Amino acid sequence: VMKRFILCFVPALLLLANLNGYSQPAADTEIELSLYLPTHLKNELTPAHKLEVFFTVFPDDTTRKYPKKVLAKKVAENRYIFMLPATKLWHIGFSIGPYSTSKLCVDNREGDAAAYYDFNILLKKEKAEFLNIKFLPPCIKGDDE
Repeated sequence: VMKRFILCFVPALLLLANLNGYSQPAADTEIELSLYLPTHLKNELTPAHKLEVFFTVFPDDTTRKYPKKVLAKKVAENRYIFMLPATKLWHIGFSIGPYSTSKLCVDNREGDAAAYYDFNILLKKEKAEFLNIKFLPPCIKGDDE
């Protein structure tokens, strides 16, 4: 009798947990981005330059550990891919050679950032230090937060 109870009760609990939002978090998302330079700048990028992508997560995101920096993989002339963590990011920095730029407040908790954010990146001729950011503006909270 106890075996039957366990065999029926445990699957029902697992199904209930999944229905209540205790399912697995979204997987990291593959993002394809395009890099662009202002037309008045001479392109100084060489094949030796690698696109570095820096992540700054919100301080309250302690459930998973994320890399602070990843290298994007070049797939075409100005196109790259990288894996975006399934979390809300306060800041994403992009740096290649003497160029850099950044995006603020990117929410990828549902794994759908590619559909909601533009990853056509316009680079500026400046070398930012994304691992030692001193100040970031606050993100605007949405209705669900």
